[in-house]
Amino acid sequence: MVRKLAIVVALALISSCCSASDVGTWAKVFGKAGNDVFTNAVGLDDGGFVLVGYTTSRGDSENTWLINIDCSGTMRWEQIYDMGGEDRAVAVARLGDGSFYVGGKMEAYGGDSAYIMKIKSSGADSLANHFSFNSGAALKSLRIDGSTAYSVGNAGSDGYIEKGDNVLSNSVIQSVQLNDFVLDPSGGFVAAGEQNEVPLVLKTDSSFAVKKAFLLTGGGSLDGGRITEIVRMASGAFILAGEFEMANSYKSMFLCKLDASLDPVWMNVLGQRQDATVRGLSSTAGGDILLAGTFRPSEGDPFDGYASLWSQDGSLVWQKRYGGDLSDEIWSAASSPLGGFVLVGKTKSYGSTGENGFVIRTDELGEVDDSCDFVKETSLEVDTREPQVYSTSVSQSTVPPSMNPGKPADKDPLGAADLLCYNGPQLFSVSRKADPFRLVLNGANLRKGFSVYIGESSTPWGKTLFMDGTKVMLKGGSSLKSNFPKGVPVLIRFFNDDGRGTEITFTR
Repeated sequence: MVRKLAIVVALALISSCCSASDVGTWAKVFGKAGNDVFTNAVGLDDGGFVLVGYTTSRGDSENTWLINIDCSGTMRWEQIYDMGGEDRAVAVARLGDGSFYVGGKMEAYGGDSAYIMKIKSSGADSLANHFSFNSGAALKSLRIDGSTAYSVGNAGSDGYIEKGDNVLSNSVIQSVQLNDFVLDPSGGFVAAGEQNEVPLVLKTDSSFAVKKAFLLTGGGSLDGGRITEIVRMASGAFILAGEFEMANSYKSMFLCKLDASLDPVWMNVLGQRQDATVRGLSSTAGGDILLAGTFRPSEGDPFDGYASLWSQDGSLVWQKRYGGDLSDEIWSAASSPLGGFVLVGKTKSYGSTGENGFVIRTDELGEVDDSCDFVKETSLEVDTREPQVYSTSVSQSTVPPSMNPGKPADKDPLGAADLLCYNGPQLFSVSRKADPFRLVLNGANLRKGFSVYIGESSTPWGKTLFMDGTKVMLKGGSSLKSNFPKGVPVLIRFFNDDGRGTEITFTR
């Protein structure tokens, strides 16, 4: 008997590490009065995530915001950095040793700058560099090759590619905008963006020299368009995603596959919507493609977040939208090695005044639970098109950036999150401990304030211990043991403090 949960405020789930069997789904809001936004996320091996973005809830301009959460959404650590001006993190990449790079854009030193930071697994910074070109800079994407960081971004009307956290070498590509890139195992990069408001793809060698550049169309013009995201699949193929202007000034999102030689395979255009924007693209362990973004359901409506899953052949698996009464946006998406996805962005419908960091941990179908009234069905039409590419020329130069190494100033963290909804408690097994006799209930989404009933008793068992979000202990020694006659299956019922429950049978 599971009661539906509306909004529970200021509740933190506590959990240790997760396994594939005990990962729950949930949605949380982080932030205080101000604008607090998650722009990107990266998955961790234990099922947790590092979320990056920016916050204004410290009473001044935008500051870089980092949070490490476990698989239940419990915050393990949080850091807010003042990079010396108005700044926001937009990209994150993880290294093999557990540390990671964070990059973004800022306003400091008299103009726009890009920045890159190296963060230890504990959340403490170990390096921070600001850099700009003649016309400033804004970092857009980060990737890791071994222990070396690479990034792309834009400097005024030009795009740039740079290597190393100290900008060891760089290339400026005139009159293009670069939004994302992937490392190419054959050497160099495949980068994506726009040239004269037409989707652009270019391939470089390991010295950044452009070897191939082309514009993308699909059964007609993609003018007013750009590629915002690119991923490389395990097969060697590339998936591109972006948006373009329709004749009626609406936008459509598109998804396109190129083979390992950058030849087009298929293209899908999603039904036109006002202010449609592609924000995230991620590949799954099973070879599917997760697309995330934002659109207005109808003209004048508030924004909703959007997510859809696609097979490698371009067929749609599912699509969902996420939003309440006000504007809610998805800015990034990541898959987890334990299954399911995390969608991050911002919400005005939930949490404190202003914008709040929005985190949704879904299952493989984009669902959380039917208690989550902001998870909605959607049916954007999919228009299959014939993708085409046309060669274009680009000009390159090497422009030494100005460097401003510095140490970021720490800010006080924001604090705990609000839990919007979750998929209820689950029990998977019961472990017995002897002398004195105790039982450990193993599950997921277990919360403080719980009640446990043994057999048909209407009185909760009083000797209990909440260990964490995945374990609860029943104590009592011989009195507890007497409730479990040897060889007799006995029902154990567990209820969280909101009345949502689960049950399991244990035989001693």
